[in-house]
Amino acid sequence: MPSTAFNKKADRKDGLQSACRVCYAASDAPYREIHREQANARAAAWYMDNRERALARFAIYYKAHSKHMNTRAAEWRKVHAADVNTHGHRRRARQRGAPGSHTTAEWQALVSECGGRCAYCDEGKPLARDHVIPLVRGGSNDISNIVPACKSCNSSKKAKTGTALDVWLREMGRSAVWHVGI
Repeated sequence: MPSTAFNKKADRKDGLQSACRVCYAASDAPYREIHREQANARAAAWYMDNRERALARFAIYYKAHSKHMNTRAAEWRKVHAADVNTHGHRRRARQRGAPGSHTTAEWQALVSECGGRCAYCDEGKPLARDHVIPLVRGGSNDISNIVPACKSCNSSKKAKTGTALDVWLREMGRSAVWHVGI
């Protein structure tokens, strides 16, 4: 086995651990599972003490493996598109200082509750989150302030609330948004 298959160990004559990396990881796994919190605390402490060194090592690794890392990240985002979408909504709400939050599961339950249809036009188009009371008007990012809306309705509603929202809904042929919590 080549010496590159072994971790370095300064106190050994040859400077290498006695077990290869794969074997060492396999033998270390049960210990790490039992002592996960302590291992994570040690790793965090090491990172804080060696932050610049760790960032430099990551920069070197990223430079050598950026194509592979970017491909894996893109694949992950594709598989977890709903979570990526929720994260983006949560981030924008946080930037505006809006209270409340909701999970991907809550959003998916809300979409199921409305039968996968727009809360405004009742069509089965692809849906987006719409804040009934917009974030720019002090609305919350809590699921009780969210309705599923097609992009067309979400865009034309803009930041309407109160009377302006009622007029817009009547123009749409609706008297109220279906969502019970609003």
